[in-house]
Amino acid sequence: MRPFFRIVRGLVVGVCLLPCATAGVLAVERKVKAPPPKPCSIEATELSPTSTERKSANVIVGRAEGKHIAFVADTDEQEIVAFDADEGRVLAREAIGGSPSHMLLDSDGLLYVTARDLNVVRVFEPSPAGVLCGNGPMLRPVAEMKTGAEPVALAETPDRASIVVVTGWGHSLEAFSKKSHERTFAIDLPREPRAVVVDDKGRRAFVSHATGAPTVVDLIGARGARRIELAPREGSSREIIANSQRTAAMVEASDFGLLGLIGTGATMGTVDDEHETKKPKKTPPPRSATQGFALASFEGRVLLPEVLVQPGEMPEPTKLEAPQLTGYGISAATRFEIALGPATAHVAVVEANSETVLSESTRLIVDDRRCLLPRAAAIDPTRHTLLVACLGTNEVDEFDARAESPTTKLRGRWIVPSGPTGLAVFDERIAVWSAFDRVLTIIGRDTNLVHTSMEAKPRAPTPFEVGRKIFHASGNPAISSDGRACASCHPDGRDDGLTWTSPDGPRQTPMLAGRLADTAPFGWTGASATVREHLQQTLKRLDGRGLNDRATYALLTYLSKMKTPPRAPKSDDAKVARGRAIFDSYETGCSGCHTLKDGKPIGDGDVHDVGSMARGDSAKELATPSLEFVGGTGPYFHDGRYATLGDLLRKTDGKMGSTSHLSPADLEALTSYLESL
Repeated sequence: MRPFFRIVRGLVVGVCLLPCATAGVLAVERKVKAPPPKPCSIEATELSPTSTERKSANVIVGRAEGKHIAFVADTDEQEIVAFDADEGRVLAREAIGGSPSHMLLDSDGLLYVTARDLNVVRVFEPSPAGVLCGNGPMLRPVAEMKTGAEPVALAETPDRASIVVVTGWGHSLEAFSKKSHERTFAIDLPREPRAVVVDDKGRRAFVSHATGAPTVVDLIGARGARRIELAPREGSSREIIANSQRTAAMVEASDFGLLGLIGTGATMGTVDDEHETKKPKKTPPPRSATQGFALASFEGRVLLPEVLVQPGEMPEPTKLEAPQLTGYGISAATRFEIALGPATAHVAVVEANSETVLSESTRLIVDDRRCLLPRAAAIDPTRHTLLVACLGTNEVDEFDARAESPTTKLRGRWIVPSGPTGLAVFDERIAVWSAFDRVLTIIGRDTNLVHTSMEAKPRAPTPFEVGRKIFHASGNPAISSDGRACASCHPDGRDDGLTWTSPDGPRQTPMLAGRLADTAPFGWTGASATVREHLQQTLKRLDGRGLNDRATYALLTYLSKMKTPPRAPKSDDAKVARGRAIFDSYETGCSGCHTLKDGKPIGDGDVHDVGSMARGDSAKELATPSLEFVGGTGPYFHDGRYATLGDLLRKTDGKMGSTSHLSPADLEALTSYLESL
């Protein structure tokens, strides 16, 4: 059982779990108190970056007047907070008029901040005098760059001429001139990009995605995005790590029969699918990449902390077996897949020049201390390691960045406060921003470990904050028996774009944020009258122990208040208006089931047979889903059979409304309206 560390605001104890991670760690007490402003003289006018990675994060460290200043993007409070990273004290804080997501301190000392909810990137000139002395504002506005919906991450090109921005809900990569701050080009991406790096030659941008495999874009010529598939090799020898009694029992229960996997020690062995006692009759479908919130570049490589999931494949009705009827995504195709579980942590290595994945990095590992919600990545160039912030387990993992399979080369692990979402490396130290506890942790490699509270006064946790922690808690047996968290299938409260096997048949993950109010009944078959009932059913299928009443209340509070994506600017108001008229018309019949409330199509609260029954489905009738944010939640239908809204409108004619009479222009207008919802 993993030890539990209580972190008290204002009094902090640091713990290093692995001896190889840090030598001579010293616990430090430090009361957090912002010093009063005092007059001082500072000659320096620029803040220089300490990192050479040229990519954004929600915590960055700069240097001015011999001081290391850590800037934190505090999304909850909608402000930038500056810390003295050497002494562990708050220096200044400043609201930016929006929710900051990521920051980039460029080579010229300018601070670029993504206002995720306002669809802009704001450019500031940090004032060392304002930060260190309190003389004037901390940030001076320089420019503002309008972007697509939800700018989430940034990168600077090596020639220092451009800033590259990726937008999450707008799924685009946009380049801006640093000189004029005007957009030079924009390229459409697959859905939900979350991080970006540019290669050393400035030719390509590599993008990770919360949903789906990473992509690469040619910056020279601004050519379209290409997927980089991370599927593991088939029929290869795979390494197994049983680092606890739980893992060993899981492997033994799956009838591996591997020598050395029984016990509590960290034991290693291998299994070759070709030499299993019982050969699988069918090769399992390849695993899908999810949780791509972070990436890093090092020595011509791109390192991608991801999670590879096996959503399963519905078997023939005559071949149903018990293990495939109990939950979501359980695959009985091979014993290795059963032991591995539906989701496994993974660090892929891509050669930047060739855009190829190192075959050794596709090796999968059975390990119950898994980073199933990676949220930030940074390179320690002096130690040649990759650091990954793991949301849910509240850990920072360190891997050998030069290894062909970093996943198998864990070098260190630290426990940090709840919600680690940002990392920065500076001067033999690591800065970690824990967003849920609002704590900045400074990990000293050879000296000490310090936790510094963001707040002058401790505050009692709200149900929303407790629910947020529960939603992201991986490895919580109350939620699931295989380590998955709610956020594993619902990153940022949205969906993973996958269709999972289930006892009721194939089920596409629905979006949660903004879709729960006034949308009863719940579940694809409408079996649950309330969100509470549907939650209890979901936890049961995940083999979770269940939540008590207080925890359930907190989680439901978070679900009802989680942030929705920002609305994208309407590109053509006339076309959208025409699309709504078509949607509301008697001829199409769309609004007959998708009832409008306050201008939002929420569903009619009923179930219908629209001729969509798929293999393995337990019922013909399905509940009418809300269409809120439907434009960004493909694929469509309960089994994900339609890739785009256009496909859905063309291929369901007569079964779900009528569109055969529409001209191509009207179909396009109807699609535009749906995408605007």
